[in-house]
Amino acid sequence: MTERAETPPEIRIAAQWIAAFGDALEGEPDESALLRLFIDDSHWRDLVALTWDTRQVSGRSELVDRLISATEWATPRNFRLAPGYSAPSRQSRTGRDVIEAFFEFDVAYGSAVGLVRLIPDDRPSTGVRAWMLLTQIESVAGSPSVRGGERPGGVGYDKQGGKVTWASRRAWKQAFADREPDVLIVGGGQAGVMLAAHLNRLGVDNLIVDTHGRVGDNWRTRYDSLQLHNQTHVVQFPYLPFPSVFPEYIPKDKLANWFEDYVDALEINFWTNTPFTGARYDAAAGRWNVELNRDGRPRTLHPRHLVMTTGGTGVIPNIPDLPGIESFTGNVLHSKDFVSGSEYTGKRVLVVGTGTSAHDIAYNLDLHGAAGVAMLQRGAVTVTSLESANDIFGLYSTGIPVLEADTISALGWVGPVQRETLQAATKRNNDRDRDLLAGLTARGLRLDDGEEQTGWVRKFISRGGGYYIDVGASQLIIDGRVKVLQTDDVERFEGSQMIMREGATHAFDAVIMATGFKNQETATREQLGEEIADRIGRIGGYDEEREVNNTWRPTAQPGLWFGSGSIQYCRTFSPLLAMQLLAELSGLAPSYSDRSVFQAAN
Repeated sequence: MTERAETPPEIRIAAQWIAAFGDALEGEPDESALLRLFIDDSHWRDLVALTWDTRQVSGRSELVDRLISATEWATPRNFRLAPGYSAPSRQSRTGRDVIEAFFEFDVAYGSAVGLVRLIPDDRPSTGVRAWMLLTQIESVAGSPSVRGGERPGGVGYDKQGGKVTWASRRAWKQAFADREPDVLIVGGGQAGVMLAAHLNRLGVDNLIVDTHGRVGDNWRTRYDSLQLHNQTHVVQFPYLPFPSVFPEYIPKDKLANWFEDYVDALEINFWTNTPFTGARYDAAAGRWNVELNRDGRPRTLHPRHLVMTTGGTGVIPNIPDLPGIESFTGNVLHSKDFVSGSEYTGKRVLVVGTGTSAHDIAYNLDLHGAAGVAMLQRGAVTVTSLESANDIFGLYSTGIPVLEADTISALGWVGPVQRETLQAATKRNNDRDRDLLAGLTARGLRLDDGEEQTGWVRKFISRGGGYYIDVGASQLIIDGRVKVLQTDDVERFEGSQMIMREGATHAFDAVIMATGFKNQETATREQLGEEIADRIGRIGGYDEEREVNNTWRPTAQPGLWFGSGSIQYCRTFSPLLAMQLLAELSGLAPSYSDRSVFQAAN
């Protein structure tokens, strides 16, 4: 007779804490019991599960107060270890040794998953208390899991004579000739296609409209030397992973072609050549009146929900007011219109800006034999080597499932812990990149470490710019092949000259404005009107809780949502919004008046 294997202590300890947490939270919450389960410096981040929003809180007393208030609507119950995730294990997170455990529980609208980090403490009966807690929506009642797994049913053709083929049904779904989409997605980048993929999985009728002529053109039409700066295993798409033969860093044209393949394989409804010209909300009908221009013909749609996925930094070019630039006799263009340095062989070019696009364009110009390249710096920039930049994504190289890594990463972005993590990463990066940074400083490039010394990552999340991950341009600056000039030293442009305050002049044949785009709020005012723009407020950037304003979360305008971010960020948050949309359409979401329970801290 074989002996039963003893349960590992990590599993036993985690199971005890989860059971105690459930007992304290279910039914009539026990405040004193909940307080005993958390340390003073504890943190909770909720991704829709209990607050129907993305929220976070630090400090035990407020954390417990928020948990208790959330139970009024969500009614969490049936807490248990999550069998579909990795078993509880000992880990080191931000310099602390913890037991990390996934768990599941049921809520009023469906189910949720949790992740807790436990540290030793002899006072509670469990022998541990929680340092960090994440709760995240997992499924909506009666719908399949967005995590995938099982294939959808159906045989793909009509067994009663073959009149309705897969191809004919696919064409009908794509046309929307006799029905309205429940969800209209404006913008076909990673945010749009990932959201559509999840909505398809959940059975929500949706349509993407995009101004470009071909799926993937949002990448394909950018400058020809562009490639991703994140490794391929970090930027996987939902349901359809990249083939193992894909390169470590994907070139933009290969990624653009992948978008096309992805949309086709996942049967995503996508209208190209369809500019979105504006919309107004009919509160009585609970629908939008959306004006489109498809292939030159006007078309009006009436979706219940409108999701703007046109990019967190907007689509309207930001053109700085440089003194005398209107008199410049050379070519002036924005970086969105730059394709290749081959057009500037033998020419002198000024690139305005020192962010990622500016560096990439300067590199491309030098590669194609420009007679001279200079960058005009407007503000300090954070620079890191490619190797250092990818350290922050080390979790994705450990072999755990990508979606599990996304959840672990999401917990790590709780404000105070995120700050500590990024500060440590910035210090490591600066030590590793010491010679690189010294060389750039010697050439006059003004550097910084970002807000609160958190480096490039927080700049990306909060601003979408102000940093450069070095893929070659830095050495050109150090070698003197790309000059660095400062905006504060410029007096004016005149003819082909840029005249400096101390009297020196620099002649250029072209000026390329790598100065980013106006924020999404500008486009919202133009397309949806002042009233809606004022109602929802800021889009992007951090709020007081260090969550991103009005992005992948409810807005103050019923039926209006925004989505943006990196591929990894969109992969994390797009399924959460898809489930919110399904719950809204199914009548399972809290009403806007009920949400005051959750919004009190805003």
